[in-house]
Amino acid sequence: MTVNSPTPHQLEASPKPRYHTQHIGNYVIHKKTLGSGSMGTVKLAESLSPKDHQLYAVKIMPKINPNQIEHTKTNDPKDTPREREQRTIREMAIMHLLRHPNICQLKEWVVHGDQYYMFLEYIQGGQLLDYIISHGKLREKLARKFTRQIVSALDYCHKNSIVHRDLKIENILITAQQEIKIIDFGLSNIYSPSRLLDTFCGSLYFAAPELLQARHYTGPEVDVWSLGIVLYVLVCGRVPFDDTSLPALHQKIKSGLVDYPDHLSRDCVDLLSKILVVDPSKRATLSQVIHHSWINKGYDEPIFNYLPLRQPLKQIDPEVVKGMQGFGLGEPEEIEAKLNEIIHSPDYANLCETPPPTVSQENVRWRLSMRRPSPQRMESTLSDPLISIYSLVKERRERDAKDRLLESEGYQSPVQLGRSASTSLAKSNTAHQGNLMRRKTERVPPSHTRRVFSDTESDWASPVSHPPQPTNLLQRSKSAAKRLLNKSLEDVDFVPTSLSSTELSLRQKTMNLFRSTSLSDRRRTKSPSQGGRFIEEGISTPDIPKMSAHPKSLFNFNHRHLFKLSTHDMLKYTQYVLLKLGIRYRPSHEPFTLRCELTDWHRFQPFEETDQELVEIHTPIPFTLMIYQARWAGGRLGVKLIEAEEDQEGVYRRIYHTILNQLGYTIKAQST
Repeated sequence: MTVNSPTPHQLEASPKPRYHTQHIGNYVIHKKTLGSGSMGTVKLAESLSPKDHQLYAVKIMPKINPNQIEHTKTNDPKDTPREREQRTIREMAIMHLLRHPNICQLKEWVVHGDQYYMFLEYIQGGQLLDYIISHGKLREKLARKFTRQIVSALDYCHKNSIVHRDLKIENILITAQQEIKIIDFGLSNIYSPSRLLDTFCGSLYFAAPELLQARHYTGPEVDVWSLGIVLYVLVCGRVPFDDTSLPALHQKIKSGLVDYPDHLSRDCVDLLSKILVVDPSKRATLSQVIHHSWINKGYDEPIFNYLPLRQPLKQIDPEVVKGMQGFGLGEPEEIEAKLNEIIHSPDYANLCETPPPTVSQENVRWRLSMRRPSPQRMESTLSDPLISIYSLVKERRERDAKDRLLESEGYQSPVQLGRSASTSLAKSNTAHQGNLMRRKTERVPPSHTRRVFSDTESDWASPVSHPPQPTNLLQRSKSAAKRLLNKSLEDVDFVPTSLSSTELSLRQKTMNLFRSTSLSDRRRTKSPSQGGRFIEEGISTPDIPKMSAHPKSLFNFNHRHLFKLSTHDMLKYTQYVLLKLGIRYRPSHEPFTLRCELTDWHRFQPFEETDQELVEIHTPIPFTLMIYQARWAGGRLGVKLIEAEEDQEGVYRRIYHTILNQLGYTIKAQST
């Protein structure tokens, strides 16, 4: 312990001129206690690093004392000091690997003296329990919003062979933006469909009946039961099973008799009645919950679990295996041998023989198909926990490598995401301003589906070389060909960006955009486009989108696609998504408006193989994206697609929804 004078960083005013703080590494731990439990104490901490000067919640847990092990007696063999420390190590190992917007992130953990320190994401909103106490029971619409986030996090964990086992209202935090954060993985463990768990843990009010009956269980079913209790608390403001007598409470939980208030909708009661089933074999699975009508009411798509696309393993990296510590899986040599046995098994070989979908095939499935593999493929890949943990460690190493690369290159951006592989951007060393011109390249997968970090020394942000294929005809709509036959943009030329320097750093990579007249004006005249000024980081217009600027659009907007961001960040995210989708854009004379065109728009059409609709691909499809501010949504920002043609309404609608989904996913993933 050291004594420091109060500083402006200290959040809690103290009547004393001095109070105690503790320094651990680059952190200072304040006196303020955020919470406490049987496993340890949570205090407020602050990072002293100049690159990361923010608040954290530090969970402090005691280490095992070897001298006291033999003298400590307990009636529960699962609650010995050694078992408690093993759970602590497993909690740190699991939270170090998980990456989900609705799971509290672990920054790092430190062993200091006789204690463990877990520096976690600090959530200022507080517990969901306090929110329920202050607001009472929630409307089903808001309860649905919270439940979908909880289900997304649980599905992510279960797909990674991890079960929480202590899901309760106290372990769910809520941010000021009403985002859910699940905490406390102290009782979590890895599970396998071929092996049953036998540890009976969790909070009594949220514990599944099979736990009270001391029956072995697989794992996910106990989380589903706890999810049902949480949902009941959200919509009813109380727990379904309660009694002052502990034996009576046990009996009520084992009986599974639930009283449903009259104010609940029929769909909500149907979902709860399928979850709160005593027999785990008849209880609804998480997949059935995800596809239930109540969960998806008012939403265009099912719940997304943020699980990255994973290809079958061809070989095992020993360095990744070394990171699979803390789970009780054995020594690295033993783990590597088991993994090699799995990936060389006939079942896994059959999975590897199934080729992944090509880029063009994936693009036809426009609803997030690049990020959502088929359930059958995913279940086969993640059936063994060793494969799941290996994938998590590998992904963590890749994220760390990317962060180190960005720091070493000095690249700073509000978005901090890799650029599209089909776009190479360079900042000229001279004051000369060229024209924005087209370059013909074959479509390549987005950056999140490629091997970003290759073994070569080539720039990870530069395009992959693909030889052109001799293709004369592609699937196009005959009606679109007639409509746009004489409306090509002859006044705008697109040429490849100079690639003479193949070793440009990320700091040198930037964007050359030039203002021009609107696409509608170019259709009427053949006059040359107007030159504009150099723009390095998006549109530099200082104007704020007008709150009344709501152009008539073909599409109805959804509240969940409104974002609480600055206009500059919103523009940067939108530009990134357009580049990622291969959509060319240029700023308009109107503020915060982008004129866009898409050449291979046929991928947003249903595929119909008819010879009459085979036309040459020369004509792009134009549209306009505008960032606007929604007054009815507290000033949040959104994007709208305008200038849509009626005969291509379906194509525009698919393009628009794809942009919205990618934008929402990108912003949500980057906020974690």
